[in-house]
Amino acid sequence: MKSIRPLFVLAAWLLLATSCRNDSTKFIFFTDTHFPDSEMDQPALFEPICREEGVPYVIWGGDGVSRYASPDSAWAQQYAIEEQISRFARIYNVRGNHDFSRRVRPGVDEQVGTLSQVETAERMRSFRSPDAVSNEADPGACYYYFDDLSARVRFLVLDTHDRVRDENAPMATELSVGEVQTDWVCRQAIGTLPSGWSLLVFSHAPVWWDNYKAHFKESLSRIRQAASEKGAPILAWFSGHIHRDTQLAQEGQWEITTYCYTPTFPRVMMFDTEPSEREGDHRPCFDVVTLTKGHRELRCRRVGAGHSRIFHLDPVELRVGESKKLRPGIKQAADWRCLDAYGSSIHHEKWQYPCEVASFDTESRKVTGVAPGEAMVVAISKDGTRESFLIRVLPSDSSSAD
Repeated sequence: MKSIRPLFVLAAWLLLATSCRNDSTKFIFFTDTHFPDSEMDQPALFEPICREEGVPYVIWGGDGVSRYASPDSAWAQQYAIEEQISRFARIYNVRGNHDFSRRVRPGVDEQVGTLSQVETAERMRSFRSPDAVSNEADPGACYYYFDDLSARVRFLVLDTHDRVRDENAPMATELSVGEVQTDWVCRQAIGTLPSGWSLLVFSHAPVWWDNYKAHFKESLSRIRQAASEKGAPILAWFSGHIHRDTQLAQEGQWEITTYCYTPTFPRVMMFDTEPSEREGDHRPCFDVVTLTKGHRELRCRRVGAGHSRIFHLDPVELRVGESKKLRPGIKQAADWRCLDAYGSSIHHEKWQYPCEVASFDTESRKVTGVAPGEAMVVAISKDGTRESFLIRVLPSDSSSAD
């Protein structure tokens, strides 16, 4: 018995260590700087956060340059910033529709056109951390992935503008994730994932946004199918481009967009009757994102304009007519919202909030299924922090998950 006991203790210790593994991760996400409309202050803002909080990654969500920026001067400006960031964190970039295009003011500038995919890819590769894995068979690839081994998460960066109509025309990129990119993503980026890993996806344009989703329908369907067959959950999808804080959900996955970094651009709030004014409306903004232990939550702490957000990654499942009580981390919510997860949209700069899938009672904090589909319930604190639950409503004759 004495010889068995140490083995038992060792086995118990290994089981505990495995169950308590540190599978959380952090990163900074910012987007749409639109140089020269914003100041080159990112390194000064990011460095203390990265060093003090141990944030290893900084992800630049695209549109580094403005509409009339000179491509060479903008490239030099972006390179200088990325070189500074690389001293304290690994830097990764996302290609936006403005990036490295030659644009002109009529009658003022002489140079017109759009940089080729190959030249754009070469410039992007010179910026980002060298551990990124891209498609070597595609010289114009602005898509790639990198891994967080301890968190068992693959960060997948897509190019949502990989088609150019006319290189002689300014701003000639189209909304597209083409066949070559999609094939590589499904075969390589997803197909080589180790068992038990998850995905975080980044793109410049939001792929589920109502005005854009038709452009990405086929490629998105293939990517999600490949992830499903691999057993690799897509935890969330981060985007920019629309200069708004938004959240949509589809098939149990969040799509999160972040305000334009540049304070000179107007910002349209989601939930425009929040109980507090936005802090620092004219300040730059970015998110410090934490994927929590067990991959149960995404915590997006806002620095600058806007509010922090918490996203629960495990959907709450219930049947039509069934109710379940929600238990938010926000202790005293000043407001609650219930809306269809894939239905919110902008009309004349005002948010539209259809709510046909679920209802919510603020007194009991119970959500009730109304019709099959997906909804979200959002708790809003006094300081504007938003905590979002994804609700999946099944038909009344279906079995609800435990």
